[in-house]
Amino acid sequence: MTYQRSVSVLQQDVEGKLILLHTTRWEYMEFNAQGAAIWELFNTPQSLESLVAKLRADFDVDEETCRLETGRLLDQLLSSGYIVPAA
Repeated sequence: MTYQRSVSVLQQDVEGKLILLHTTRWEYMEFNAQGAAIWELFNTPQSLESLVAKLRADFDVDEETCRLETGRLLDQLLSSGYIVPAA
């Protein structure tokens, strides 16, 4: 399955951190550099597999760790409404 950014999310860089604001839930998330890199990949629809492949190309991380941590973030973003299934 592929996912994309929700249209209800605004983003802003603040002092080297990425802040996301969900405009219908009035919740926010703060990302470090790695989280921001994952969020930027959602400029286009992504699957867990495509995220893992792209992140492993850019960061020194083994596949198991990357898949586990990226999967956790994907689940969190999905359950909080920051990403949605791609149309």
